[in-house]
Amino acid sequence: MKNVLAICDREKEYAHRLMEYISRKNSLLLKAVAFSNEESLCEFAEENEIEVLLIEEGMLSEKVMNIKTEKIILLREEQDKKTEYAESVYKYTSADRLVKEVVSLYDAENSIKNEKSDWRSRKKIIGVYTPVGGTRKTSFALTLGQVMAKESAVLYMNLEGFSGLSEILENNWDKGLSELLYYAGQKSLAPASKLGEVTVTRQNLDIVPPAESPDDIHSIKGKEWVRLFDNIMSLSDYQILIIDLGDEVDGLEEIFSICSRIYVPVRDDKLSEAKFSEFMKYIKMNLIDDNKIKQLRIPFYKAAKLGNEYMENLSWSELGDYARKIVQEEL
Repeated sequence: MKNVLAICDREKEYAHRLMEYISRKNSLLLKAVAFSNEESLCEFAEENEIEVLLIEEGMLSEKVMNIKTEKIILLREEQDKKTEYAESVYKYTSADRLVKEVVSLYDAENSIKNEKSDWRSRKKIIGVYTPVGGTRKTSFALTLGQVMAKESAVLYMNLEGFSGLSEILENNWDKGLSELLYYAGQKSLAPASKLGEVTVTRQNLDIVPPAESPDDIHSIKGKEWVRLFDNIMSLSDYQILIIDLGDEVDGLEEIFSICSRIYVPVRDDKLSEAKFSEFMKYIKMNLIDDNKIKQLRIPFYKAAKLGNEYMENLSWSELGDYARKIVQEEL
């Protein structure tokens, strides 16, 4: 069930009367459902997507805050009281006025989303993915990021379970993708506002350090990744986001759909060709524009240094020349 407005209030009769009124009015074009306790609400949320959660102020627990919903609106009991964590409406006003206020808050949120959605005409998300192993995919993605960062604000994110970046860059970061995903799950926070806390800069390229555990990546659904990337591109100054993708990511097709370009490194052997052919069938089966796909044969590069020297050497190696050629061709 999608496009749901969930109403949760300990006064069972109040919640059901409000549900019936909203169902009759249908001003929100959402399916209204009612609950009178946290347990039934959370059980419903495990199986259904909730667009708007309208909940009694005193029931806003940590467990409820972790429910995946686009918007939380509190039912406050005091008319002029301000709430800390979410927008609110006065519970005991007329049903007509309450619904109008909810409509106003909901429409304002959608207006902001529509206003911000034009980032696609000004910014780019670039995916780097391959079904083939041993193609120097991550080295290429980092090199591409450095080349592009000379002219634009670029953010690099690695979504592999085991990226190797901590060792190759000789860093044990305090924060990274795991923390960013935590912020993304908090209803009162925009993850883009926390990028300054979790990014590091190497050769003008901003990097979100990799997740602490593959489990952190496995637990995120495709729709949640898309929401995170949309928030970053809408609210940050980054003009280019490079996503280094692995097979651990759920909902690859949803991520591919928002990429303006997908680079796919391959090797020159029959098995690699067969894997790429199967990948292209997957692209077409999921109705993804195959013009986004650019097959690459990346030149051999053997890193002799680690840490900052590794990054610096990338941009001046034959891999750097290759990345610059790719960027020039794209322009």
